[in-house]
Amino acid sequence: MEDKIKKIMADVFLVDISAITEDTAPDNLTQWDSLAQLNLTTAIEEELGIELTEEQIIEMMNFKLVIEVVNEALKSK
Repeated sequence: MEDKIKKIMADVFLVDISAITEDTAPDNLTQWDSLAQLNLTTAIEEELGIELTEEQIIEMMNFKLVIEVVNEALKSK
């Protein structure tokens, strides 16, 4: 799952997949702004067939948290 999320994030943020690490966050990736957050949410929902809540979207503030939120959403699917 982590590789799939890395690919989605790299596509959304228009960066090489190697730029997405465990520590990737808006603080250290200039492409990760509020619009990119919305695009990331949409891409994840479409790719994985899930629907994220507003709370979950707000929680997704770094790569590790994105993975946690996605795994939680997949479990409740």
